[in-house]
Amino acid sequence: MIESNAYQIPTEEFSSSHLATFAIDGTRRTNPDKSPVENQPNSSEIPFWLLPGTGFFVEQEVDKFLEGLKGKSKYEQEAAVDKGLAKIRISILSYEQEFLRQLPVLPIVLGTKNVNGEAKFSCPEWGDELLEDVTIKQEREGAVWNSFFKKKQDGGAGVQEALLSGEKDLAVIVSPKGWTNLYDIEGNEISHKDNQIYVLTKNGGFALRNNLNLEQSRELLKNLGVPINFSNQSIKTRIKTIVEHPALLKTKDKNSSVRSALDVLNIVEDIQKTKHIHLDKTFEHAKQLLSNPSLLFNTKENTIEHLGKFETAVKQLLKENDPNSIRFQIEKLIGYTVLDISEAYSKFKSIKEAVIYDANSKDSSSYMYDFQKYSGTLSYMQTLPGCSSSGDRKSTFLSTSLGLREVGEDQYGSLEFTCDKCSKVNVRPLGKLLTNCQHCGKNVQCV
Repeated sequence: MIESNAYQIPTEEFSSSHLATFAIDGTRRTNPDKSPVENQPNSSEIPFWLLPGTGFFVEQEVDKFLEGLKGKSKYEQEAAVDKGLAKIRISILSYEQEFLRQLPVLPIVLGTKNVNGEAKFSCPEWGDELLEDVTIKQEREGAVWNSFFKKKQDGGAGVQEALLSGEKDLAVIVSPKGWTNLYDIEGNEISHKDNQIYVLTKNGGFALRNNLNLEQSRELLKNLGVPINFSNQSIKTRIKTIVEHPALLKTKDKNSSVRSALDVLNIVEDIQKTKHIHLDKTFEHAKQLLSNPSLLFNTKENTIEHLGKFETAVKQLLKENDPNSIRFQIEKLIGYTVLDISEAYSKFKSIKEAVIYDANSKDSSSYMYDFQKYSGTLSYMQTLPGCSSSGDRKSTFLSTSLGLREVGEDQYGSLEFTCDKCSKVNVRPLGKLLTNCQHCGKNVQCV
């Protein structure tokens, strides 16, 4: 049951990655004109190439791409296609950074636009859209919005006003994992699976993924000059309190001990007192990335190869067809491309080893063959933590001495089980049972 003050999100507009792809905390964009009927949960089967539960949102990418081609003459269309494909490329590379490579540091790019005499953050890699236009006010009951866009006249400047006015030159926003107040179209809770700390200047900055619990997050803010009180607060209220109290700093002040993202990282390391900042990634690795940000953009050779093939295929389709008549084919091409790229990272074994796919095919036997070929890769992608990778998975959050621990379950029980042959852990998609072990292929059906 969705709470009355919770926000249910249309599937057609979903921002898929970290702030570098323009929406903080992986928030979904919304259409306020949607009717209640259109927002009702849809229980129909989602084609696997739409990548459900992975944190990559194929339909949104196609929406944006086709929107960019509307009203364009044949002469104008070529430039619009190149621009749209560049945006899709950025989304896929950002997904690789955050989900597949699980980088402990993520890049953030911000621009500035003057709107009626007021400076506002824009997203230069996404057609210069305003950040506030793609951030949902309902996320965390307004805490995210207030953190960024609150005005001084309303009780204190948010990050945008503080940085773009020049009053401050560094902002630190702490975003804990867990509750978001957002739901997908099927009524499932969307939970952020990562703790992220955004360290921003007016031109952008970095997201630092970390393992701080809520009390440690409070301690970080205290070290940055923002004391907050947790007395008798629920976990939800603590998350809101942390998010809506960014640290706004003037690094040029002679008494300032924090002048960069590296300084913030050092404080996190002192508080966390562990070798690893995020999963198996070390603080030392994170420091190397901050010292040499070009390392963030290293990628596998086959990633570039797959992207090139994708762009060539889309351009060929557009030469022979009206853009709106080939939505299905473009969806499949994007989905298969992300799956092919992800396969190089996957730790799960698929049922089939190879397939030649046809973007135009709707044949059911071809669908099943392709699904089997990518089954392990898709299941692996569905286990990866990121901003909003739980779009179609239900999770229960338990308070522990170390913060929040996520336990996944559905009507069949735990989403995780250990194979009695290879002793490796399988993680199945929500609401589905596995036939074979994702690692060794053993039949694991119950008899």
